[in-house]
Amino acid sequence: MLAVPDSLGGIPGVEAEAVNIHRHAAVRAVWLERDDADPPGDLPPLPKSWPDRYRRLAAGHATDIPSYRAAVGQVTQLWLTMFPRE
Repeated sequence: MLAVPDSLGGIPGVEAEAVNIHRHAAVRAVWLERDDADPPGDLPPLPKSWPDRYRRLAAGHATDIPSYRAAVGQVTQLWLTMFPRE
């Protein structure tokens, strides 16, 4: 969400959903490379090297998600939101 403040005076500020066109293009390129196949219903297993890499990355940056387990939980929820099971 992106906060859009009142710049004219008297009009309430709003929040708008923003799409990063570069990320959208990257995601689209991945699906094109996969011959437009539907994504899997479940989040594919993540590489075994990621927990340690995530800890190092999180330690060097301000984040609301300091643990790898919490990050995986958020990504899994996002995945299920984007690709709900039918």
